[in-house]
Amino acid sequence: DHPALCKLLGFSDQASSRFPCTQCKIRRNEIARCPEHAVQARCGERHKKRAARYHRIKAQREREKYARYYGVRWSEFCRLPYFNPVEMGVIDPMHALLLG
Repeated sequence: DHPALCKLLGFSDQASSRFPCTQCKIRRNEIARCPEHAVQARCGERHKKRAARYHRIKAQREREKYARYYGVRWSEFCRLPYFNPVEMGVIDPMHALLLG
């Protein structure tokens, strides 16, 4: 399901104040009024770099602030050079079809 996908691939999901989507850069305040074709896709390499930065932050409060801002947390999958968490993460049918 979606929360497990986020935990496994290093996305902060609904905890992000800016980027709640795992596939694109839509901002939370734009979701209701933005056409889907106008949204820029997330970059897997940038996600991995931000996840590595999150991993290096020692203070828990700073980590949470960083995760809320960028929508990223650490995942061991980010160590794999061939793995792209944005492209290889599958959106579950409930979120893709039933919730839009």
